[in-house]
Amino acid sequence: MQSLPNKMFHYLSLLLCLGLFFNSQFLASAFPLALDGADAISTTPPATRDIVARGKYPSEEDINSKIVNPPKSKSLFFSKVGHIEALNHFTDKGYKMLDHVFPDLSFEGDKNDEEFRTYVDTASRVFAERSSGVINVVMGHEDACTTWARIEFPALKENSDVDEIVKVQDSDPNSKETIWKKGDPVKRQGLPPWDGGECLNWDDKPPF
Repeated sequence: MQSLPNKMFHYLSLLLCLGLFFNSQFLASAFPLALDGADAISTTPPATRDIVARGKYPSEEDINSKIVNPPKSKSLFFSKVGHIEALNHFTDKGYKMLDHVFPDLSFEGDKNDEEFRTYVDTASRVFAERSSGVINVVMGHEDACTTWARIEFPALKENSDVDEIVKVQDSDPNSKETIWKKGDPVKRQGLPPWDGGECLNWDDKPPF
């Protein structure tokens, strides 16, 4: 094979060197090889999103910081509802239930989890404490072991901003009965006996 002129050989050698240089620069930028300092390759896996441990729910302080006070005389409670007519009637008129003023509320917890039950009871009580004016509660039938009977009704009667509590039949929004007015005794009315002990009925979908 004929030998390449010296000058041509020099040019080819220069091109080869340049090619190797740029290729090494590309590899260095794409795959940094420094083993210490800020440029070191990290062997730590990417941080994952924090996962809240099952059974851990917002504290009362958290609930109070996030819940929005419902407008006066616009709070809507419900218990043991079998029909939705009355609920739809009131929500269409802008009445607010707990999940409207506390969007973080979730019923996806385990009903057998004591922390979950406490969380729902606490959020329900805070809602009652933040309500004012005339309060409407839509009911199917009364049960002393419901969240309404155990938590919400007593808290509403102890709330100095509440003037009246009206029970509404779940199937007929025009069927109303005042069950408590300001000045009435703060005691349970029209409910089955309740001894103040363990009284949790979580057989139905909470918080009924």
